[in-house]
Amino acid sequence: MRKILHVITTINRGGAENQLLILARAQNKSGCEVEVIFLKGEPELLVDFESSGVKVNSFLHGKNPLIQLYLFRKYIRKYSGVIHAHLPRAELLSALSIRDFVFSRHNAEAFFPGAPRMISVALSRFVSTRAKLGIAISEAVRTFLYQSKEIGKHCDIPVVYYGIESAAKKNQLSPAVAGNHPKIGTISRLVPQKDLRTLITAFSLMLSEFPKAELLIAGSGQLEIELKEFVKYLGVDSQTKWLGRMADTESFYLSINTFVLSSTYEGFGLVLLEAMNYGVPVVATNVSAIPEVIGFDHPLISDLSNPNSFANNIIKSLDDGNRKSILAYQSERVAEFSTDTLVQKLERLYVKS
Repeated sequence: MRKILHVITTINRGGAENQLLILARAQNKSGCEVEVIFLKGEPELLVDFESSGVKVNSFLHGKNPLIQLYLFRKYIRKYSGVIHAHLPRAELLSALSIRDFVFSRHNAEAFFPGAPRMISVALSRFVSTRAKLGIAISEAVRTFLYQSKEIGKHCDIPVVYYGIESAAKKNQLSPAVAGNHPKIGTISRLVPQKDLRTLITAFSLMLSEFPKAELLIAGSGQLEIELKEFVKYLGVDSQTKWLGRMADTESFYLSINTFVLSSTYEGFGLVLLEAMNYGVPVVATNVSAIPEVIGFDHPLISDLSNPNSFANNIIKSLDDGNRKSILAYQSERVAEFSTDTLVQKLERLYVKS
């Protein structure tokens, strides 16, 4: 039985964390003995991991980094399986503790955001020289790593896409028509990267066709006050619902007519895969990893920071004929991201490395 120890910075609800839950569950089902160690934050996914048969070890949680380093080194002396690190702090802990571990890069951004570029590059390269294998979650992330020089050209970084389990339920909402109340939704951190001003502006523009539409925004972040003021400025505050951070995303996907992601870049965009998996038409930006997920020929792919492009595509998504062909396209697309494929690709890399 293969033993796999995943080390991750947090198990808060987020793209990388949610994907680790999916991966760990799938690896456990395949017969592996899977354990997760996390370093800080609220253990929001703890019950989800444990109910999936995955052991979560909290002995490092919230401790001083030097104490974490001491305890982790002591712990892994007796560990004989694969050590797979996720997110910068967990990667650094692993790099300072052991050679020949595996790391995954989940974001197309600096290893150490906010730090001088030289420091970010040095830390990233330190991790890569200590590891036996680095993995990018998309071609966009892989390209970023090389172009930013955070990974040297001598390092081969294979791409392994996220996977997803088939949803037990599918969205059964009939297409919205004029006079009805279509619901447009997004799950997003309220940060500059997500470009929610474009989404909000697009929503205000589509109201000329669907005056009773609603915009549902699930998430929190530093721009919350600013965005709420912007919604008031555009006069759509009464039709915008702020849902905050959500644990039950299934009910969200089953309640909306169209999912929109207006990001300026994404390392992958797990929410896109989730929305397609639940049978919800997706409108998203034509940048970075997004076309890799939804498909370069997706009929609702939209121009970066262009509210008119987004508004037109949202309206298209609410047409009966368009919806049927969009959902058929998305169904084929989601089938390419199975958890079986994810586990098999990682297993081959674990063995090869």
